Amino acid sequence: MLRRLPSKAIQAIDQRGLVISLGTFSKIFCPGLRLGWVARTEVLDKYVILKQAGDLHTSTLDQMIASSYLEAYDLEADIVQKREVYRKRRDAMVRALEQEMPPGIQFTRPKGGLFLWVELPESLDARQVLARSLDRHVAFVPGEAFFPAQGRKNTLRLNYSNMPEERIVEGVRRLAAAVREELIADRKVEMQTTA
Repeated sequence: MLRRLPSKAIQAIDQRGLVISLGTFSKIFCPGLRLGWVARTEVLDKYVILKQAGDLHTSTLDQMIASSYLEAYDLEADIVQKREVYRKRRDAMVRALEQEMPPGIQFTRPKGGLFLWVELPESLDARQVLARSLDRHVAFVPGEAFFPAQGRKNTLRLNYSNMPEERIVEGVRRLAAAVREELIADRKVEMQTTA
């Protein structure tokens, strides 16, 4: 049996110095803390100029919070714990989608990250489903925003990082009800146009 080796960062295999590695604390430490790093010191001066042009500089308080955290806690151990929490939430969302969504709805089963991608039938517009979902106090991001040009209006992105499993299951149940309602409305419009 082959043992899977851990993946290396692209920068680790860069032999010509063409890769610049960036990182952020927003996914591994605190979602609202928009603080990151650059791993190539020879380009750091250029980033500082760009950062100053954009917003002067990162909050000193945010930098002090991150620094204090890194001195006091084991970031790697915290990441291991967060992965387990996110894995459980992802699994809860996947199971709920499998059980609740009507036939014809496709979705990813991610191996990592914090998001799941959903594809509705092509005749549906995710923004219409969003309106119905908001009536049920459930939100998502229409997938069209993630395409560089004309996006596919029948796609959406779900996040499973922020809610406990039972709320994820309830949210998917409400979302599935909105999808079913939109499918019924779509069929009625189709029947009227063909009549």
